[in-house]
Amino acid sequence: MPPSASRGCVPAARDAVIPMHPFSGLLSLAEEQGWHVADVFRGFEFDGNGRPLSGQHVSFLQAREIILRAHHRGGAQTAALSGSRKSLVNLGVIGLGIMAHASFGEALRFGVDFQRLSGSMLDVTLQVHGDEASLVAGDLFGDAETRSFLQADHLLTAVNALTHLP
Repeated sequence: MPPSASRGCVPAARDAVIPMHPFSGLLSLAEEQGWHVADVFRGFEFDGNGRPLSGQHVSFLQAREIILRAHHRGGAQTAALSGSRKSLVNLGVIGLGIMAHASFGEALRFGVDFQRLSGSMLDVTLQVHGDEASLVAGDLFGDAETRSFLQADHLLTAVNALTHLP
């Protein structure tokens, strides 16, 4: 799929297109804090050991409820704690694609172009001005209640992912 195709498709809020890996930081936090994981992550199924079953997706509306439940349990620092626990590995196959690029710039461009395939709930763009580049995170679903959580979580995820590049 060419980058323009991945960027041009904006899912509807009810489309089940968001996999578990964007929630890996929240899942780690939930386990550390002893939250009832199946209650927080309604919409996902778990095995007998409490691990999410593979291949599952939720809609943004379901993801929104997961975020709000986690935020209610963890407080204001929940987004930062979630994002700080994620790395390239947590981005699934997109993380592998990022690592396969020869330069930092190519890796960053690839990650931005294919972010939605990894479950991004924001519209992240790369703006290049000469020798400087900026990641800009805009609303994908226009949800004011989850906006600051998503921005903080995505920013820290991006920082962690980029620091793992060779």
